Amino acid sequence: MGVLSVWHPDIEDFIVAKQTEGRLSKFNISVGITEGFMEALEADGMWELRFPDTSHPKYKELWNGDIYDWENKGLPIIVYKKVKAKDLWEKIMTSTYNRMILEYYF
Repeated sequence: MGVLSVWHPDIEDFIVAKQTEGRLSKFNISVGITEGFMEALEADGMWELRFPDTSHPKYKELWNGDIYDWENKGLPIIVYKKVKAKDLWEKIMTSTYNRMILEYYF
């Protein structure tokens, strides 16, 4: 099983990865939904797809997979794209309905 956080820059590709016949057919994929994303969704706001700046000298030492911990330490991130939270949610729900994503976590 693979879980990718809703803030990750690859989330849109991840959501639809199983739509190609024979690709990841025996692999469960899940999306980690955050409170911040739900707030953006409720406010009909934008959502940033972001990731730590991997060129930062402390990346390999300090990156633990928690974007909020990284940001709270004042370390740099790169915003790769801004999307409407509602549009991303619709993609997630469509894939869930089509049994492409079997789970999502809050």
